Formats: sequence, structure tokens, C-alpha cells
Amino acid sequence: MSGIISDNLGRGSGLVKAASAGGMAVISTANITGSAVSEIAFDALFDDTLYRAYKIIGNLKPTGSAYMCIRFNVSGSAVSSDSYTGTQTVTATQHNASGAISYHWGGSSAKYPSPASTPYNNKIGLGTGSYNFGNPIVKQHSREYMNLDFTIFPDTTGTGNTFDSTVMGNLTYGHYGVTGDGNSCHYGTATISHSGKFWGRQLSRGVVTGITLYPDAGNWDVGSNIILYGVKR
Repeated sequence: MSGIISDNLGRGSGLVKAASAGGMAVISTANITGSAVSEIAFDALFDDTLYRAYKIIGNLKPTGSAYMCIRFNVSGSAVSSDSYTGTQTVTATQHNASGAISYHWGGSSAKYPSPASTPYNNKIGLGTGSYNFGNPIVKQHSREYMNLDFTIFPDTTGTGNTFDSTVMGNLTYGHYGVTGDGNSCHYGTATISHSGKFWGRQLSRGVVTGITLYPDAGNWDVGSNIILYGVKR
């Protein structure tokens, strides 16, 4: 089951005062209730005549240990072919029984397009550490919340006015797990700063209509909540 959001579920009836130029307006809200979903998709909501960019802010809870993945949508469906590149830095701390910081490390990974070898990936993975974004450095421990704050610059025209689509921002995992230690649960925080790109125009994938967020394994649990904002022109 997926949570596909195509209208504003966060507003009741009545008049809603428009945000001033440069302010943020709530476009849509995704609240997961009743049962877990495999993904959350915001689609058919981008409007470049009203908004210069978009923000996604909220809390997501996976049903099992997982890292978050992002894909852009074309014609209402997430693009799963090799179309993505990105760069990120991961920083983590672990706390011992007395609360002191006992572990701190950082790392970065990047994947850039090359006309010769086209090393694209089929998704944007948050917390992965290999060259091909295939292996996670950190994962959110099961049934704990991850917190995210991302800015989206979609190319909704297909003409390259924004030269393809970009998503960038920060994601925090609490009680995170570490690759190679399947039972690890570190009582600290892992923060990922990421910038990813979807090469829709360059690779002729089509015009972006939305964005999809999903865990690499399992589902988004009940209680997950994220909001899509538009940054007014």
C-alpha cells in the first residue's frame, strides 16, 4: 500500500489566507494512520507559477531498520531507472550509559555523471556510503522516528530552466544501526546532509510531476507525518 497525496489533506473548509511573497504555504499533508504504507508520494502538486521551490518537513518511522530513499515522479509514477546522482556527509555520535559522547565519525560519498560511463543510480539513498550508493553506512532503528527537512527544486517544464531536478537538505536518524552489525542500536544521533539530482531532461526521462519517499526495506509505520510546503514567488 502506498500513501499518494494529490490534494491538500491538511486544510478544512473555509477561506485560507494566501502566504505573502517569499513565505511558505502548506500544499499537502501526509498522515499515516490505520496501517503502514510502502511509500509516500506527493504528485500533481508542483506549480511553478506560484512557487519558486518546495519544502518537505516531518517525521517518518520505518517498520524495520531502514534508510530513506527518494525518487522523482514522471507522469505520476516514481522513476526507478538509473537517473540519479548525489553527494552527502554523514556524522554520528554514540552515547554510553553515563550519557557522554563516546563515538564520533564522519564520511562522505558522491556520485557524478560522466558521458563516458554514465554512473547513475536508480534512487537517492540517505545514509549510504559506497560509490554506487548501494551500501548503507547508517540506518534508522526499527519503529523509531527519523526527522527530515528537505528543499526541492523540480524541473517541471522539461526545458531545463532549472537544469533538471534537485533535492537537498538534512535527515536525522535516532537510535541508528551501523552496517555490518545487524543487531546494533546506538543510542545517539546520525545526521545526513545530502544533495541529490534527478537528470530527467538530460536522460530524456520526462517532465517531473512529483516526488516519492520510501524506506529501502519494510514500510512507513503508523504515526509518520510529513508536510509539503511551497515557497511563494
